[in-house]
This record gives sequence, structure tokens and C-alpha cells, in this order.
Amino acid sequence: MEVVPVVAPLDDVVVAGVSMRRLVDVCGTPCIHSGDGGRIPASDALVVVAVTAVLVGSDGERVVCVDGRLDDVDARWAAARVLGRGSGGRP
Repeated sequence: MEVVPVVAPLDDVVVAGVSMRRLVDVCGTPCIHSGDGGRIPASDALVVVAVTAVLVGSDGERVVCVDGRLDDVDARWAAARVLGRGSGGRP
């Protein structure tokens, strides 16, 4: 059997062979994918949320509102990706 690597298009992320766009289609948002068959580890899980609004203050500061509570998430913002919108800016 030949193993064919899964290559995600620029508007998706694939983790452990699972397309995050497809995961959202099936589960909705917010959702979590740990890449290990459903068990959520203490760290290194991927969280997918949807942007519900972007608020702009009088000073121009932007606040992004999402449909999940991220208060206790130790986010790695440098690894953040936008799904459904192609970008060649990062690998």
C-alpha cells in the first residue's frame, strides 16, 4: 500500500490527517482537535473558533470576538492560522 501525504491547501490546516475545515463542517465551532484519536492531552491541542465580530475603538484598537472561551488557553499566537482564507504569508 502506498502512503500518500495529505497536503492542505493554503486555506486549511491538516492535523494527524484531519482537515480542520472538515472538522468544523462536522462538529461546528468551537471545537478541539488533539490529533491523537479524541483524547485531549494536557497540552498541544488545536482549538478552532469562529470570529463573530471585530470591534474598533475610538483610538483604532481592534478587538476580535470569537465564539469560544479562550480565557484559560495558553495560545501560541505565532502559530495561529485563518481557515477559509488563503494566505501565502506563512508556511
